[in-house]
Amino acid sequence: MDPRLVSSPLDTGVTSALPPGATAPLPGQGQLLAGRYLLGSLLGQGGMGQVWRSRDVALDREVAVKLLAAPGVSEARERFLREARAAAALNHPNIVAIHDLGEESGHGDACY
Repeated sequence: MDPRLVSSPLDTGVTSALPPGATAPLPGQGQLLAGRYLLGSLLGQGGMGQVWRSRDVALDREVAVKLLAAPGVSEARERFLREARAAAALNHPNIVAIHDLGEESGHGDACY
């Protein structure tokens, strides 16, 4: 599996910065990923990618979706997977919960 999008309950505490060297085309506002996540507005960007305010249309709830900036770079992909798995293993009110992990082809093999 090539991950790129991690969804979680909406947490707007994301800082905005341009990702250095991000060249992979990323999905944009209004696109539906994995047949489930409707991208809304961009919340922030960083070295790993972008975080979008989104809607999980299957469960009708607001979520944050994180898209990996460089899905073709194996080191970035592995780091993204480790981060998602580590966060998913935690349960604390001050730590965002991870609900999904997957890929979206047609967007530079978008990882989510």
